[in-house]
Amino acid sequence: MADWDMHFDSETRVDPTRRLAKGTLVLGKVVCHHPFGIGIHIDEADQYGHVDVPFIRDGVTRGVQDYPPIDQTISGVVLGYDGYGQLRLTTRLHDLPGYR
Repeated sequence: MADWDMHFDSETRVDPTRRLAKGTLVLGKVVCHHPFGIGIHIDEADQYGHVDVPFIRDGVTRGVQDYPPIDQTISGVVLGYDGYGQLRLTTRLHDLPGYR
């Protein structure tokens, strides 16, 4: 599905009974890049999530060249869910538990 986009697929929206708690540490694989951020699949929870540009990394994100590569596994922390039920995450190092 080359033209599939997790951000516009209603199947990526999570039922309230399956939502992860705010602050949960997760591992996920980067599945897409967009000017507004990145999409991640959390295998353990079988959920897709989104990381907005300001939450991708510490410091300035100049563009897609600063995004982690597609298929890379990265750590993230659950920020919550948007009004449509899509998972929102941060992958900034200073937001990860134990980072100093």
